[in-house]
Amino acid sequence: MIVFFIDAIAVLVSVLLAIKIRFGTVFDGTLNQNTTIIFALLSVLFFIYLTDLYVRYVYVSRLKLFFKVVRLWGGVLVLYITIAFITKHTFLIDSRIFIVFYHTILLILLLVSKLAVIPYIFRIKYLRRKIPCVFIGSENCLEDIDKFFAKNSLLGLTRYRKTEGREPKEFFIVSETNDFGELYDLIRKYLKKGYPVHVASFLFNELNLKWEWGCLNRMAIYTFRLKKESPLYRILRRAVDIVVAILLIIILGPLFLIIAIAIKFDSRGPVIYKQKRCGAGAKEFILYKFRSMIYSNNEKENMELISKKYLRQKADKEKLIDKRAITFVGSILRRTSLDELPQLINVLKGDMSLIGPRPPIPYEVKHYHEWHRDRFLVKPGLTGLWQVYARGTMPCDSSIFLDLVYIINRSLSLDLKIMLKTIPMVLLGRGAY
Repeated sequence: MIVFFIDAIAVLVSVLLAIKIRFGTVFDGTLNQNTTIIFALLSVLFFIYLTDLYVRYVYVSRLKLFFKVVRLWGGVLVLYITIAFITKHTFLIDSRIFIVFYHTILLILLLVSKLAVIPYIFRIKYLRRKIPCVFIGSENCLEDIDKFFAKNSLLGLTRYRKTEGREPKEFFIVSETNDFGELYDLIRKYLKKGYPVHVASFLFNELNLKWEWGCLNRMAIYTFRLKKESPLYRILRRAVDIVVAILLIIILGPLFLIIAIAIKFDSRGPVIYKQKRCGAGAKEFILYKFRSMIYSNNEKENMELISKKYLRQKADKEKLIDKRAITFVGSILRRTSLDELPQLINVLKGDMSLIGPRPPIPYEVKHYHEWHRDRFLVKPGLTGLWQVYARGTMPCDSSIFLDLVYIINRSLSLDLKIMLKTIPMVLLGRGAY
């Protein structure tokens, strides 16, 4: 809570100082002062929440922390200018000098508070009140763990010893496995305890997530915590799915028509490609896509062979697809992910969500390992961690592990991050195949 108040004070000081510098007075009824303060508070605190700066682990690495602060500041600046332009400064102060001074002061105060003040507060807080943390891993790592906890005192962690009589509150796993299935099973085992689980593993380097908040013996450290879904979260999520899907269908209606005409002129076959997929609970449903490949009676057999190779070999799916079967229009649709747009209908029907794992084909599921099946714990989505960070450039086990990382950590804030990251991925066509 104290971190929240420090952030709020930083915003208020930035706005009031900028007003004083520009207008020579702090309070002026002729200015949009009150609405500007409210907007500044809401936007900055929201971006801080979105960048996980209310979590103490992120304060371990100063360099990463510095860039996090700069990125959130950039987001705040762009948002202010955008909203001010759209609303023609109806409720925001329109002085350019004010905008420059406000954002400059804000950046300075955020850097000081995040890099110096808040880490100091955490260290003082945990000086005597340490958090017992159970270590899981090789005994050869015990000395390294103790040194890591001592060096990063703001974490407040101390290695749990049964003789102390205190209950453990967190877990720290050092895993040397090179198998994603074994790593996932280990994480799930300790997540059931209900406490945060910190995991150090070389496998995280293959995910391209860059979620690590620290490093132990060159192994990236991620933190997992199993979150219970409240009825309110499910209602909000479904409401967002319906509203966004309807808006996109209305806005993109003309584009749907243009794509349909292009497909029809480019090659024979239906415009909409229908395919059985597996959703939540492995229940089958019909998924809709714009057709992007040559219509063929042998298509199912070819795709099943590709899927089997993808699941059993450590190969990128992109390398297994026969590019000769993709039509000219289809290549453009795939590169821009426009072929996925009809799945907005699946979202409206409730078969899918906007964010989630991609729905597998039934014949892919036949080759699944047991741990792969946890993908069916939630509804599949139009986009997700796999699409944003990998798409066709990652082997099967890595991509499924990404989906499971999302399922463990999913929240409205994570969903929003994925939505925002999906836009540049689609525009740049990264990893599309």
